[in-house]
Amino acid sequence: KGNRGTLRNHVVPYIGEMNIAEVKPRHVDQWLHRLRAEGKLGPHTIRSIYGMARSLFRDAAIAGLIDTTPCILTGRHLGADVYVDPVALANNRYSLRETERLIFSPQLSDHSKLFIGLGALGALRLGAIAGLRWKDIDFDAEPLARITVVRTYGDLPTKTQRIRTVPVQPTLGAMLAAWKLGGFAEMFGRPPQPDDPVVPQTPDHKNTGRPFTKKTGKPSSSAPSSCIRSRSG
Repeated sequence: KGNRGTLRNHVVPYIGEMNIAEVKPRHVDQWLHRLRAEGKLGPHTIRSIYGMARSLFRDAAIAGLIDTTPCILTGRHLGADVYVDPVALANNRYSLRETERLIFSPQLSDHSKLFIGLGALGALRLGAIAGLRWKDIDFDAEPLARITVVRTYGDLPTKTQRIRTVPVQPTLGAMLAAWKLGGFAEMFGRPPQPDDPVVPQTPDHKNTGRPFTKKTGKPSSSAPSSCIRSRSG
């Protein structure tokens, strides 16, 4: 679905009317130059679009539809991967002190604080937090407990489509253990099962106990909706 949208919005309007065999490296270079000049997409996004097109042309070459792929651009042609604005970075990330205040705030529920902790201390994206199940956490791993990031919203693969493991920082480990041993049952009326979401939708949501979706993608109305990964993570 994502690739179809990318093709429709960022490829077809530029080179979609060309015969696939007519597309040359200069056309690809011109296409990316136009994407950059429009200023609507970030450098990393443009590189991702190019990567998808490169895969398509490679498969076309393997299938014998074209002799060679036109996607042979180098880093010099593609430009910098990501430009990080230090001011924007400072304004959109929590400091260590701010993270501590959120995690230990008496005004937030344990559910909300765990959601924040998984983002700040576990460096998990919102979708990865929504997709996290209890069976994905190995509390017996040494020297630290371990989270296996497998899925995102709707049990779909992660953005990179790669399974990765994340060591559980001690504070986060204590939060997870306390939530598993008591907090979860207090909120949902039963102990967690291996296939249960670690942070399910709460009783103030329509689908209590089910995984969060993109539409419900925050822990609760009492927690900041921007609680993603902080610099301290």
